[in-house]
Amino acid sequence: MVKINKRSRQIFNMLKNNPKGIAGSQLSQQLGVSSRTIRSDMKLLQEALVPYGVEIASSPSKGYRFGSFKDLNMVEHNLFQDSENNLENSQQRINYIIGRLLENTFLDVVITQSDLRMRCL
Repeated sequence: MVKINKRSRQIFNMLKNNPKGIAGSQLSQQLGVSSRTIRSDMKLLQEALVPYGVEIASSPSKGYRFGSFKDLNMVEHNLFQDSENNLENSQQRINYIIGRLLENTFLDVVITQSDLRMRCL
């Protein structure tokens, strides 16, 4: 399961509240991040939405929007139900990484940077 961050939830809500679409530049401006960050977040959010059959469509004229609508309230509830477990600040991420590295060292299990990155986003 793909872990998503607080910003992904904000993007989800912005898409939900703008069914006709919202431009990536508008998202990046409102969230105070780069357009590259928005594209990365969209990719992660899309991966998280796959099990629910929800697709994020994008086009130059309409921006980002949900391409298929299911029960978005149910999807939102299921997708974000454990949002309190997300690693929202740097200290939580540092503690998580140190814990995983120690755990895997003691178990003599290899862990990759991408294994850590997926959880820390």
